[in-house]
Amino acid sequence: LLREERLRGVDAVAPCAASDAFLRRLTVPFVRPAEIAGILPFEVERILPCPIAEVVLRDLPVARTETETSLVVAAVPRASLAAHLSDLQAAGIDPVSAPLALPLLAAAAPVAVPEAARGTWAVVHLEASGTALAVLRDGCLQTLRVLPEAFRGDDGGAALASQIARTIVSLGASP
Repeated sequence: LLREERLRGVDAVAPCAASDAFLRRLTVPFVRPAEIAGILPFEVERILPCPIAEVVLRDLPVARTETETSLVVAAVPRASLAAHLSDLQAAGIDPVSAPLALPLLAAAAPVAVPEAARGTWAVVHLEASGTALAVLRDGCLQTLRVLPEAFRGDDGGAALASQIARTIVSLGASP
């Protein structure tokens, strides 16, 4: 699109697919960003299926008290990120950022839809290989989930809708 429109010099943000990431919610006994950044690799390393050196870590604070912070942590394999950026560069796009698609959408939801700042909301990101789901409660991210079901249309989306509803109900809300 950028090449077709000859938009040179325009900053592009090209989200990575959430299905390429390992996502976890963690609580750490720190509130200062420097302390969190220092402990995060050690907290995440023990739950990754690969060495910590093979991933890029990003975190999104979702709740904070005086003594601890709850975070959603994303670990994207460096190889997946490199392939994503290589594909973009081959198309003539040099992105300024490559966030995970789902957390970006979840963070933007209360801004785009002010009503999402109150109550329970689901943000659904449909991908060819599956579906990513973020659930917000009163504007705060509660969970991220990558579902293997993609919207295929052959069942009218019933299987996917069922998985989304189960996730919302498991958080104590009604779909």
